[in-house]
Amino acid sequence: MRVAFGLGLVLAAMTIGTANAQVTEEQQSAIRANCRGDFISKCSGVPRGGKEALQCLQKNVATLSPGCKPAVSATLPAPGAAAAGR
Repeated sequence: MRVAFGLGLVLAAMTIGTANAQVTEEQQSAIRANCRGDFISKCSGVPRGGKEALQCLQKNVATLSPGCKPAVSATLPAPGAAAAGR
């Protein structure tokens, strides 16, 4: 329960930029609602402090559960977005 509560606080406070994208409140809510188990199983050694937690989930996006994967995928920059910003 402590991990889930910590993840909720982390994601509620998260307003980090991922590449050039801002994580919205809706995306944070979707991650909170769908990714607790994935965070515990794939990112248990990662501090529940925002940027690192999201980056861990993003790094593991290919292996996330069906409920979590689309929530995390929505926070990833669109293909070619980095090239467009150059």
